[in-house]
Amino acid sequence: MTRARGFTADWRPQERTRDLLAQVDAVLAEYAAYLPMTIRQVFYRLVGQFDYAKTEGAYERLCETLARARRAGRIDWAAIRDDGGKAYATTWWGDAAEYVDAVEHEARRVRVDRQEGQPRRLWVLCEAAGMAPMLAQAADPLGVPVRSNGGFDSLTAKYRLAEEIVGCGNWAEILHIGDFDPSGEHV
Repeated sequence: MTRARGFTADWRPQERTRDLLAQVDAVLAEYAAYLPMTIRQVFYRLVGQFDYAKTEGAYERLCETLARARRAGRIDWAAIRDDGGKAYATTWWGDAAEYVDAVEHEARRVRVDRQEGQPRRLWVLCEAAGMAPMLAQAADPLGVPVRSNGGFDSLTAKYRLAEEIVGCGNWAEILHIGDFDPSGEHV
């Protein structure tokens, strides 16, 4: 059997898949304020809330089901995000006036460092990259940066964080949020 590609308006999922989609709908409704979510986040919420199997096979089934559901218009494309790809592009302006408008817009968004002058500087590190945007939404108004270390981060990432901490000139407190599994305990 070949995997469906493109828009599939005629998709008719079996009952077991419809049941899974109902659970996905419940998760997306529960986290509506934090959308989009990664498939991995949806997966872990299904495991915790609906006793969904925590296996690679179950995760693959969820990935395939969500791909088909999105292609069929059953799940909104904007509800799921993929943190995998990065785009690099040069910024262009049509003319000098458009550039000035862009600079003025950015100038209105400038904020003062809320941690400046505090005895300690705070950071939040999270194991799951998919969790970082949600944590940043809560931490940003407080001026607390959020970093994702993806579990076992690289030596370069550790070094850069250490440089940033030393460069701030005061004590640092780091809140690490991760799984309580063998790799999480090791971190």
